[in-house]
This record gives sequence, structure tokens and C-alpha cells, in this order.
Amino acid sequence: MHNFSHFLQKNYFYQNLSPIIFLNMRRNQFLKSVLTLIFSALSFCFLTAQQEQKINLQASAGLDLTTRYVWRGLVLSPGISAQPYMQLNYSNFSVGAWGSQTLHPFEWMETDFFVSYEWRSLKISVWDYFYFDFSSATPHYFNYQKGKTGHVIETVVEFKGTEKIPVRLLAGYNFYGNDPAKSVYIETAWMKSLGETNLEIFAGYTPTIGYYHKTKKGLTNVGISMARDLLVGNNLSLPLRVSVVYNPMVQQTFLVATIGIR
Repeated sequence: MHNFSHFLQKNYFYQNLSPIIFLNMRRNQFLKSVLTLIFSALSFCFLTAQQEQKINLQASAGLDLTTRYVWRGLVLSPGISAQPYMQLNYSNFSVGAWGSQTLHPFEWMETDFFVSYEWRSLKISVWDYFYFDFSSATPHYFNYQKGKTGHVIETVVEFKGTEKIPVRLLAGYNFYGNDPAKSVYIETAWMKSLGETNLEIFAGYTPTIGYYHKTKKGLTNVGISMARDLLVGNNLSLPLRVSVVYNPMVQQTFLVATIGIR
């Protein structure tokens, strides 16, 4: 490059033509870059469309609003909570995120991630729960160190029931994280369709002390739920669920309503 520049300084003909040459070179390089970018974008779109047809990847997202956040008989948030979620499905596999945030900006917040595999009526999931409490010093989100992490990782096995067997069975085990007791939760439910309303009578039990109650083990989540879809117009469906939940270990009853946007 140094010798070529020295030659142009000595040669009058090339010295006058050099700006034109460099302009043409830059223009050609620019056109090549634009064409390459367009070709790459078209190729990416074509390959993406082919991949979507082959792997049949599906996506879904939504938002639920609940009068209070009650989970397995535990009141995690006493006020109205917004609970967004997103999920990707490929074949029998699913991966997604779920969260809960009270309407008050400095109260309970939860961010969970999960991966699951479903075969017929059997579903196996691994959940990573993370609860952030603004009133206490919560560990950093990416801290997974044993004994210091704020995460609780649970594996869940669930039988979702069938038309002939309208019974749902669930077993969860906290195998890592902020639960030294490595608690177990077992739930069963009987399901029945009554017109457009789905009825569920459920009971949840924990055989371990610690996660669901500090000093007790036993029934923690007993109740009844009714769910149906509320149609608004032709394209909007608002699933509504109303539940009466009783926790025998704390002797409290909760009436919870949850409505979603799909």
C-alpha cells in the first residue's frame, strides 16, 4: 500500500485519476456489501421458513390477573398480582417463563423458568423458582451457590387425567436450592365438566417440615375450583377461574379469582 501511494504521487496521470478510481472502488464495494446483505437476509428468511415448517415450533404468551397469589395453600402475595408468561413448544417439549408481580412496586416479585416433556397424559417438568422480596436482602439472581442461592429447583411429575380417568395426580420434589428440607408436595384432584364450566376438587399434602410450614406436615391445600372461558367479541377469550382454598395447617380460607388474556 505504501509503494502504490508513492507511485501515484510521482505519476500525474494516475494522480488525477486516483479519486475516480477510489470512488468507483468504494461504490463497487458498497454495492457488493448491500447485495450480500440482501442475499443473506433472504437466505435467512427462506431457511427460517423451512425450519418452522419442519420443526413445527409454536409460541404462546399471555397475562393473568389474580385477586391474591395463593399457591399450594400458601399466600405468597395478599394483594392483586399480574402474572405474565411465555412458552415455546416443540414436539413434546416445552420451555418457558412465568412471573408474578404485585401492583405495588416494592412488594413480592417472582420469576420462574421451566422445561417440560409431555407424553400422552404424563408430564415431567423442572421448575426454577426465584422469589424476590423487597423487604429483605434477597441473594443475587445468578447466584446458584449451594447454601446461598435464593432459587428453589423442583422436579414435578404429573398425570393430567383422561376422559375415562378424570383424576389428576401431581408430585413435586425440591431437589436443590433454598429449601434445606428438600420438601415434597403431593396433590390429587377429581375433575368434572358441567356444561361450559370445569369443576375440580383438589387436596394437597406435604410429608416434610420446612418449606410449606416451619413446624408441621400434613394437608396444606384443600379446595374447589371452577373455570370457564368468557368470550369477548369473536377473537378474545378471557379464561376465568374461581377457587376456594383452605389450608388446614394455618386454618385459613381464601377465595381467589383469576382472569387471563389470551
